Amino acid sequence: MNRIGLICCVVVLLWSEAELSYAEKLKVAGTWWCPYICYPDEDKPGIMVEVIRAVLTKHDYQIDYYEIPWGRAINETQLGNYDALLGAARVDAPGLLFPEQELTSSQMCFFSRNSSKWQYEGIESLKHVDICVLKDDSFDSDIDAYINNQSNSDSVTFVYSSGYLERMFKMVEIGRCNAALSEKNVVGLYINDGSISDIFKNVGCANQLKSYLAISPKYKDRKKLLGIINKEITILRESGQMQVILNKYGLGNP
Repeated sequence: MNRIGLICCVVVLLWSEAELSYAEKLKVAGTWWCPYICYPDEDKPGIMVEVIRAVLTKHDYQIDYYEIPWGRAINETQLGNYDALLGAARVDAPGLLFPEQELTSSQMCFFSRNSSKWQYEGIESLKHVDICVLKDDSFDSDIDAYINNQSNSDSVTFVYSSGYLERMFKMVEIGRCNAALSEKNVVGLYINDGSISDIFKNVGCANQLKSYLAISPKYKDRKKLLGIINKEITILRESGQMQVILNKYGLGNP
C-alpha cells in the first residue's frame, strides 16, 4: 500500500472511532416480554426494541440494554441508575417522564384451563376465583386496585420475574390458581412455543394499555430525548415503518 492510501485508511479509522466516542450512551432497563422485548442480539429482538433502535440510532444514541427484574427496573430508573425504562405504562411508574407517543399497545388477559367455566366479566367476577399475577406488573386501574387491596390477599398469588410464566401456568394447571393474568401476545407466544395451547384458553381481557419508553427524571437531556421520541415515532407511523415492524411479529395495528 502506498503512503497516501495508508494515510486515508488511518483517517477513516480515526473518523469511525470519533463517531463512536461522540455517540450518546443511553442506559435502558427492561425485562423479557416477548414479542415486545425479546433478546436484543437475535434476528427478532422484539417490537419495542426495534422501534427504539429505529427512533434513536439516527440521532447518534448508543442503546445499552440491561435486562433486570421489572420491579427493580422501575425503581432504579426512577433513581437515575438507568436513563430509560422500556415497555412502561403510565400506571407502572408515575415518577418517570412519558412522551406523548407510545411505542405500542398491550392488553392484559386472564387465562384458565380449557375445562374452566369461569369468564372474566369485570371486577365483580373476581370475587370467587384465585388468580396468579406477576409482582409489580400493572393492569387497568380497577384490577390494580383489586390486586393491591389487602382484603383480597388470600385470592391473589404473586410470582416474581424469573420464569414467571412457567410458574403461573403450572399453578393454574395443578389448581393452585383458577386463572393467570398476563399480556395476551406474550402468553400466546409462550403457550404456542410450549405446545400447551390445548390446555389453556383466554377467558377475558382488561382494557388496553399504551407502552412507552419512559425517561428518568434524573437524565440530563430528558427534554431533548422526549422531543426526539415524539417526532420520530410519528414519522415511523406515517411512513409505514411501524406497520412493517408489527407485521414481522404477526401483529396488527399498534
